[in-house]
Amino acid sequence: MGKNYLPHWDKIIPASGENVRISIVLNRYNIDEFDDLINFASSFPNVKYIQVRRISTDTRLDLLQKDIDMFEEFYQKFAQTHQQAGNYYLA
Repeated sequence: MGKNYLPHWDKIIPASGENVRISIVLNRYNIDEFDDLINFASSFPNVKYIQVRRISTDTRLDLLQKDIDMFEEFYQKFAQTHQQAGNYYLA
């Protein structure tokens, strides 16, 4: 049997206080889970803010450029149907 190293977010988030902020770094490994991540995070009444941003790097651009481009393409499509709340760099 394998081990489960995933955090129990369904227990952690409610125990994290009444004003929780969640930040999701969207990348090639979780983009297909975007809707599930947002639905899960927003299901908690104490989550007041969800930030979705792109990966940021100064030293590994060659390795992460695919993720950056993927986020930019995703954002352009998303912005056509959703209103941005605030103006945050790389978010």
